Amino acid sequence: MISVEEALRIIDQNVQPLPGTTIPVSDSLGYSLSEDIVAGDDVPDFDNSAMDGYAVRTEDVAGAEKDNPAKLTVTGEAPAGSPSEKSLNPGEAIRIMTGGMVPQGTDAVIRVEDTILDGDTVHILAPANKGQNIRSAGNDIKKGGTVLSAGEPITPAGMGILASLGVAQVPVYRKPRVAFMITGDELLQPGDSLVPGKIRNSNQFTLTGMLEECRVEWTDLGTGGDSIDVIKQKITSGMDADMIITSGAVSVGKYDFVKEAFEQLGMIQLFWRIAQKPGKPLLFGLLDGIPHNERGIPVFGLPGNPVSTMVTFLVYAKTALAKMKGLKNYMPEKLTAELTKDYQKKPGLTHFVRGKYIVKEGILKVAPADKQGSEILQNMSRSNCLIVFEEESSGKPS
Repeated sequence: MISVEEALRIIDQNVQPLPGTTIPVSDSLGYSLSEDIVAGDDVPDFDNSAMDGYAVRTEDVAGAEKDNPAKLTVTGEAPAGSPSEKSLNPGEAIRIMTGGMVPQGTDAVIRVEDTILDGDTVHILAPANKGQNIRSAGNDIKKGGTVLSAGEPITPAGMGILASLGVAQVPVYRKPRVAFMITGDELLQPGDSLVPGKIRNSNQFTLTGMLEECRVEWTDLGTGGDSIDVIKQKITSGMDADMIITSGAVSVGKYDFVKEAFEQLGMIQLFWRIAQKPGKPLLFGLLDGIPHNERGIPVFGLPGNPVSTMVTFLVYAKTALAKMKGLKNYMPEKLTAELTKDYQKKPGLTHFVRGKYIVKEGILKVAPADKQGSEILQNMSRSNCLIVFEEESSGKPS
């Protein structure tokens, strides 16, 4: 068996980012940038108002108050998108709306709540400082600056930034295409009636959900059963994908044919069995296939117990997919937390323990779930993290 760290290192060495492409900004959510985005303009590219109110000169409203308002003549309007053609002269004000271009001669905007309009005269009830309620050109983004970096995931805010810079076509890494297969003659689908010895197929749906969260394209190859010929046929049908994932039949049981099936199809095995719990019988290798990866298609044979499937996907397959997507930060994130509930283990295996973290008084605290069996999916649903107890750790004694 190899260590968790060694397994991640091997995956890192054998998985590379996919080729780049360009896509419309409207379709870019969840992709990773393949190039830096440099601002071609200031954002905003003109001084504009942060409030509905009146554009004024601060010297005209100095000392203004409710009992002694400054009285200014309103000479025009500056709605958003329709700049005022007039400049501001002494003793004048121009009505301005949020986002409206600040007229020449203006050095402050008085919010409408601090004014009283009387015909063409506005009573200003408060003074203003220079620059008050004015958003300067380049206040958000400066022309020539790198605003988004290669390897960053495109978020909804990122889409907005790209649009504000006028970027219509975005340079990104192509999304990985994943083909996955579940094995087991014992599996029933939701809606099927239970019969003795059969269980419902949960792994198909947890894998689908996790792949959706990874924002990749995926194909369900169906259920491989416990036949090596069927498993090989299913794997072969997915060999145009960028990654193949199987769940189940990867250990040493009589009907565990996944490893043998991959080998018969030409897989180069890079590791099988990791010193961890749950998910010890994890297979990783490379299979001949699509031309962009000269070394072969990364394949993962995940164990079949529901929690083992999820844990091994989250720690290993998700890491590989993140690198294939071109993300800069693709390794699993680790945080240090205070353990608030005892957990004991024997040295020799890294334990990935379902748990729940909270932040209390500025301190990250974490507690293991009560039951840690690899078949207990309910605790996975109720947890919000995996607590990592290193290989030589004995946990926290009672």
